[in-house]
Amino acid sequence: MARIFSGISQFFRDVKTELGKVAWSTPQEIGKSALVVLVGTFLFAAFIFVVDAVLVKFLNVVIK
Repeated sequence: MARIFSGISQFFRDVKTELGKVAWSTPQEIGKSALVVLVGTFLFAAFIFVVDAVLVKFLNVVIK
């Protein structure tokens, strides 16, 4: 039983060591990344909106 707890304990020590090696983003980097995602999402949504509107107009002309 002690061996199980020893293994679990070692696992968490290893996790702590590995987390110390992570290159964490600064708040400024996170803000810039979030802005890029928001702008990209807006542009993609606008593109889809335009394509949809054009296709609807085209299909209305074809159907009539």
